[in-house]
Amino acid sequence: GSSLVLTLERTRDILGEVAAARTNGLLVIGFAAETNDVLINAQEKLRAKNLDAIVANDVARVDAGFDSTENAITIVARDAQGPLELPLMSKLEAAHRILDEIVRLRAGANFQLPIADCRFQDS
Repeated sequence: GSSLVLTLERTRDILGEVAAARTNGLLVIGFAAETNDVLINAQEKLRAKNLDAIVANDVARVDAGFDSTENAITIVARDAQGPLELPLMSKLEAAHRILDEIVRLRAGANFQLPIADCRFQDS
């Protein structure tokens, strides 16, 4: 049999660029689809990209994620005492829990800008 070779090209780190260019008032939240070490990888991305929070889920789970109506997420916020590990729930409920965390983060910070312009010029 013949083999298939696929060459990938690294894309820009848009989330990292947004976090690096943040102005006072910009809340930066990332999303991480992980296949293993979900919490460890999420915490590392939170630190490495200088995020306010990250929402992670285990895409290797067969009962949650892409081909399911449910999801189990972990929210890690920079200002929190620890991760918020949420059980399996509907994706709508998970979205509401993410919004609850955004409201909490915004209430605890000095935000002056309602909307950030995150457009970047190609280099």
